[in-house]
Amino acid sequence: MSKMISPFAFFLVFPAILSAEERLSLSFEEAISIALKNNPQVQSLREQILVFEKREKEAFSGFLPQLNASAVYKRATSNSPAQVGLKIPSSLSTMTSSITGKRESMDSYNNYSLGLTLNQLVWDFGKTSGQYESAGYLLKSSKDDLRSNLDNLVINIYQSVLNYTLNRELYEAALLYEKQMENHLEMARAQVKAGVRTNIDILRAESDFYNAKINTLKIQNNLKLIKLNLKNLLGIPDETDIEVSVPKKEEYPELKSENNYEYIQKRAEYLSYKNKIESLRSSLKSAKSGYFPNIYLTGGLTYSGYDTDNMVYNWNLGAALSWNIFSGFYTSSYEEEVKAQIRMYEAMLNQTIRNLYLEIESAKILYLEAKEKLNLNKLLMQSAEESLSLTEARYKSGLGTFLEVSDAQNVFIGAKNAYIQAEYDLVLATAKLKKALGSLDYIREGD
Repeated sequence: MSKMISPFAFFLVFPAILSAEERLSLSFEEAISIALKNNPQVQSLREQILVFEKREKEAFSGFLPQLNASAVYKRATSNSPAQVGLKIPSSLSTMTSSITGKRESMDSYNNYSLGLTLNQLVWDFGKTSGQYESAGYLLKSSKDDLRSNLDNLVINIYQSVLNYTLNRELYEAALLYEKQMENHLEMARAQVKAGVRTNIDILRAESDFYNAKINTLKIQNNLKLIKLNLKNLLGIPDETDIEVSVPKKEEYPELKSENNYEYIQKRAEYLSYKNKIESLRSSLKSAKSGYFPNIYLTGGLTYSGYDTDNMVYNWNLGAALSWNIFSGFYTSSYEEEVKAQIRMYEAMLNQTIRNLYLEIESAKILYLEAKEKLNLNKLLMQSAEESLSLTEARYKSGLGTFLEVSDAQNVFIGAKNAYIQAEYDLVLATAKLKKALGSLDYIREGD
């Protein structure tokens, strides 16, 4: 007997391997929640967002003062060469002999030094601000990439769950049909034995029965493959058996605008490329700053001496200008590289707009088609069911042939399967249309 486990308990034990006897029963919403937590690609994109969050902080650090502390001890000699022609200020005339004379000895002295240095960027012509803005746009782009991936993952789960549920219903219908074909085979054998039918009826009934068994086997294997794919999407171990309920029927989306570009501007794929382009434009501003100098304020405090009991302090304040006059054409080459990347991503954005426009139009057409097909398939199934009932009555009364019954049964089974397929096609078409319009509903992390 299989053991049921709570989906909430599953969150606690995952990713520990569960025994093959355990069975996880999930609602569709719980399945999506598990996938958003466990899917490896989603996890990778979440870590990528964290990377860009840290890069933004790294770039912002350039606006802040840089404070460094140092502590140095060394033992060194104090030798000096002779000073020739050195003009000594009168205030230092008493030191003439020690300065002008050559001093050379192996005697060494202790040197102690403690220091603080402070540097504050004043202006770098957009280098730091460009790097910070670029990192911010890349962070936004990475979040858009995650949303796009989540939308695709949810649609894949929709498709997998609906496909599994459809095939499960088809499997139940196939088992019923197989049983009916077995009964018809027994009936045909009995009627041939009674002399009211010929052997051709038995052969036809056997053919229908074996075809029904083959169809049942195919659907059964399809169910196994679909379930494996669903486990892969959810990030659930293969050893765990799962059951996922079908999504709730939602209200049909309202097409408020015929202008597809309004929907395109909501799509994560579009926003991702827009943010990548803005990031590169900020990088271009940073690249152009290489033609100009950097201006800093500097300050320092030292406490030093030859003995720890006899140390003195000194301080300094100043300003510095640093200008890389020639960098081996690095700045101009980097500027042209960024410009080329901007043109590349603009072309990719244009292609993305075309793809999204096509996706939206296709989703609209398929959605309207699915609605109409559901109504037509319902009428077709009702007609086939009535025709089968009349044909079976004729056959039982001896007025019809087994071939007529077999044909009517095949038509009814096909019509019923088509209606089941149409029901799930409409649910999937609705979800795909919502995705295309940028309004797919599910709970994202942080919502």
